[in-house]
Amino acid sequence: MPKPARNPFHVIAGTSAGALNAASLATHAHHLRTAVRILENIWKNISSDMVYDLHSANLLAGASGLVVNMLSGKNSDNAVALLNNAPLADLLARVIKFDRIQHNIDIGLLDALSITASAYGSGESVSFYQGIKNIEN
Repeated sequence: MPKPARNPFHVIAGTSAGALNAASLATHAHHLRTAVRILENIWKNISSDMVYDLHSANLLAGASGLVVNMLSGKNSDNAVALLNNAPLADLLARVIKFDRIQHNIDIGLLDALSITASAYGSGESVSFYQGIKNIEN
């Protein structure tokens, strides 16, 4: 891949773990080689503690919250999970420069980015979209 190569994709989309790939490519649309190297470094070095808080006290709290929620039979608007994924938010904040995505769209390096997240409990998915104003369907 030539060093100065730009992102060749007009629209980038990713789901779940692929969303990290998509966001990184969109962030570094001006320099594809950098985006690929950053992704290579992330995936080569990622560990479960970078995604979830695995401390036993937090795991116990998550498990008991899940059990209480299931036994109560109530639908809660509050997300309940076995594992706390706060470390993932920290990882994303370190490796993805979200303000660059709109900048790259504004200067024409990218037309759009779509990120889809899924909730395992409900099976529902939500897609987040950012793009140029007059994009065609």
